[in-house]
Amino acid sequence: MKKIIPIFGAVVLFYSFSLFAAKVPDLYQVELPVTAQSDTARNTAMQKGLMQVLVKLTGEPTIVENDVIKGSLDKADTYVQEFSYLPSSRTDMPYTIQIRYNSGDIQRLLKRAGVAYWNVDRPLILMYLTWTTKDHQTEIIGHDVPQYLLDMTEQQGKIYGLPIIFPMMDMTDTSQIAVQDILNMNIPSLKQASKRYEPDALLVGHMEEVTGGVTSVWRLTSGNNQWDFVINELNSKDVIASLMSQVSQTLAKRYVVKTTNATSTWLKLTITNVTGSNDLPQLMQYLQQMPDIMDVRLQRIIGDVVEVKILVKGSLETFKQNAAVGERLVAQTEDEGSRQLVYEWTP
Repeated sequence: MKKIIPIFGAVVLFYSFSLFAAKVPDLYQVELPVTAQSDTARNTAMQKGLMQVLVKLTGEPTIVENDVIKGSLDKADTYVQEFSYLPSSRTDMPYTIQIRYNSGDIQRLLKRAGVAYWNVDRPLILMYLTWTTKDHQTEIIGHDVPQYLLDMTEQQGKIYGLPIIFPMMDMTDTSQIAVQDILNMNIPSLKQASKRYEPDALLVGHMEEVTGGVTSVWRLTSGNNQWDFVINELNSKDVIASLMSQVSQTLAKRYVVKTTNATSTWLKLTITNVTGSNDLPQLMQYLQQMPDIMDVRLQRIIGDVVEVKILVKGSLETFKQNAAVGERLVAQTEDEGSRQLVYEWTP
């Protein structure tokens, strides 16, 4: 039997909307269970937390293999801004430690390591998923059944800093989306039905319980790009974990421009539409957090126009590609001779 589980509200995992993508909160914060409030337990948690933060920022689960990163783990506590403890319901791990790392220190570490990183603006992923049980019942995953798949997706998405939403499957959706659309990966139909959510990427998949494990096929689309994954594991948790890792690595290659052994270049930026009281500090923070920017210097402010100089690791083209990722800076004009670019700020 094939059925659709209706949802009476948007299934939102963790994000806040922007015009282009989703702003992922707490990229520099982790929560970990610990056995005690001892120095040993805390130091171990700080090392694990630092690794989690670095994976979220870079999309690279093997980031720890970088020599610079590997050397930083022994002094993970120096990257901590603050930490606190909360009680836990687990008897084996009676405490949860909340750790917030210093964003500036982490960014400087990644720059020393020559590793590019994502900022808080991430592509919003709309996920369509069908699930077939051993007795051959297929359903579109909704809010209530089976809840554990939603929980696993949320947990694994947080590990990689991926903002994921599910369709509401209300009357509007059910009139446009059928189980077969997902099983057959009818991307044109799903894209048409997805316009109301304004996603940056679609992740369409089917998971099936079989003897000895779970099989799955997936298709990720972003713009005109498409990637297919086949993931077979012993259980659904391992499928979702492997999926989130592959999606993170795939999107990181598209949304982050990596440079190695590059020279430094000063660029002049003229940025318009800096009007609100919070626009200037947000703009400066945004520039400082962009990949491959080593220094930002405010030159002058004239009305709603801000002039800055930035020191970029790499070429002019590298900066332009990085600036295009979040669409917070919309290119207007460019003078290559003087290395001066004009952008419009979109808060």
